[in-house]
Amino acid sequence: MLLPRFSIRLILGFTAICAIVAYVGAHAVEGKAWAMGVIASVGFLVAATFCYVGLFLLGWIISSVFGLVRVPDRPHSPFAGASPPPQIIEPPQDSL
Repeated sequence: MLLPRFSIRLILGFTAICAIVAYVGAHAVEGKAWAMGVIASVGFLVAATFCYVGLFLLGWIISSVFGLVRVPDRPHSPFAGASPPPQIIEPPQDSL
């Protein structure tokens, strides 16, 4: 499937939110203080979200570039040493 599925309810909800923001924006243009505050706070949240996304992408790109340069570690067990650990209880000797 080429396009994701959107329901009518989701699209109508998004349209309603856009209508509310436009209504508050119209009051902000008229000079209402509460509307200016709401628009400023919504604008700040949108700008902060874009900044966070941009910084995440910048960090992701940097880690991807430097991740390609470094030598990958060999898989190993963090509990294994160069030699087997000393045995506390000696294994029984078979007497045949």
